[in-house]
Amino acid sequence: MMCTFGVTLHPSRLFFVGETSYDNRLPIYDVVTPDTRRPVDRSGSMQKLAQGLAMIVEKINNSIDKNEIQWIMVMDDDTFVSPLNLELLVSKYDPQYSLIIGQSTCGVGFCGGAGYVISKKLFNQFPSFIKKCKPSFGMSQSDQFVPYCIKKRISVEFINRKEFNSQPPDYYSTELG
Repeated sequence: MMCTFGVTLHPSRLFFVGETSYDNRLPIYDVVTPDTRRPVDRSGSMQKLAQGLAMIVEKINNSIDKNEIQWIMVMDDDTFVSPLNLELLVSKYDPQYSLIIGQSTCGVGFCGGAGYVISKKLFNQFPSFIKKCKPSFGMSQSDQFVPYCIKKRISVEFINRKEFNSQPPDYYSTELG
């Protein structure tokens, strides 16, 4: 990430949530509770997203840039992002509405690791509930259960955009893609 889109962003606007880093240039925020056995198993790992979102929103709201940050993006470590294309895409939407923009190809939330973008109005509502989001039966992936949890608790619009390309290339030549 630091060799692609990461170079276009100020370091104070990059947050990496995980356990350890093999690259000392990456400031990793370990948000897994101390009582979780290490290495973290799948169950503990799934909590990273909800805990990470809570931590990131707190850091944004305590920063001098808090009024400038209109969107946050959740993504995997192997997701490729074109910042110019992403800026163009989000410019079509108003961050003062509760929005999540991504590609919903799995019926609930988002899937495939392509990431999604969360509007300012929505992420400012997270502190009251986001840490309570937990995996449920049939939704073990964090990119499914966290958006689903958000949608259950507050009014939010999911916007499905194919630009997020969450599926293998052959998917996009089908009727669904």
